[in-house]
This record gives sequence, C-alpha cells and structure tokens, in this order.
Amino acid sequence: MSTWVSLFLKTPDKNKVVDRLKSLTGITFSNEGAFPKDCFEHFLLDESLPNYFVIGSPQPEWVRVVYNSSHKLTDWCITLSRELETEVILTLAQSVSDYYYFAYYSKGVKLRELEYCYSTDFDEINFGEKFHFENEQPGTKSDFDGEESYLFDFENIEEYCGHFGIEVETDDSKVIWTVLKGPTKGKMLKDCVEGDRKPWWKIW
Repeated sequence: MSTWVSLFLKTPDKNKVVDRLKSLTGITFSNEGAFPKDCFEHFLLDESLPNYFVIGSPQPEWVRVVYNSSHKLTDWCITLSRELETEVILTLAQSVSDYYYFAYYSKGVKLRELEYCYSTDFDEINFGEKFHFENEQPGTKSDFDGEESYLFDFENIEEYCGHFGIEVETDDSKVIWTVLKGPTKGKMLKDCVEGDRKPWWKIW
C-alpha cells in the first residue's frame, strides 16, 4: 500500500450510489468493466474535489468507491449517508507520508473522525465518541520504558473497518466496476511522473 483512497457505503444497491454520485458531480457518462489501470495516474496533487470515480461491490453489503483525490468529501458523505439512510466510511492512507484517515457517518451525521500523520508536525484529529472496540486512544498501544504510546496506521484502518463487516483489501479481479470520469482539471500525478521521470510512489 502506497496510496489508498476508499469510500464504503452500506447498501447492496450499487446503482443507487452511482446515481447519487452522478448528481453530486454532474458527470453523466459512465461505463463498466475491469478496474481501470490509470485511476491513480489521474490522482490530483492538491485537495480538489475528485473527477474520477470507480464504483463496485466487492462484498455483498458494502459498495466501494475509489477516487482520484485526497479530499475528505465531508459534505458528500453527509449527503450520501442521509439520502441512502445508511452508514458511510471513508478511509485514506499514504505510506510515504505516513498519513492515515478514518471517518464514520450514519444517516447524515458524522460520528467519528480520526486523522494522523507521523512524518511532520500535524494537528491530529480525534473526533466523536469512541467505538466500543477501541482502546483508551485510537490505534495500537505500545509500552517503552514505562511510557505508553499509540500508533494509528493502515492496520488499524483495516481493523476498524473489520468491525463493520468490511474487508478492506479484496480480490477485485472478478468485480464489475462502474467508472465515472469528468473533465481533466488541475495537476495530476502522471504529469509529475512524466516531468521528473521517477516512480509515482517516490513523489507522493
């Protein structure tokens, strides 16, 4: 895992999610097939709203949406969870910058938000009431020379999702994905790679 972006919506109806995303984004054209190989090449290097969405149902109860931005989509998550009357979970991670994000929404309300970055000075977010399965602090507890500390990373994102019945990393090869792709905007990861001639994971 280098860059991870996945929005999970608890519903068996992928088409409802596609329709809502079309409404939110204004993107009208869609196609279906295997997971597109160029999705992360179009990753936007700022926190702009995404314009490339890949929607599928790797497991029966949850629809997964992958998109090309690090935007937290707070307003969209509130809208989607309210309109679909369901639970929505957003997960973001970037191993090079050691960044991890988890947010949980239910029926139009954000109930939990966790954000940590260990590569730089960062104002951590620990919002909402703890889940019943959490420790005193989010993440994995460690003890060194009598001092307790906690680390929230991708394994914890997987663990948290697991408590909601979500298997984070699945075999997507047999999934039929719906792709929504809007007009190009902003600087994308592939532009940086082409200019610097470095592997994309060394850039972001």
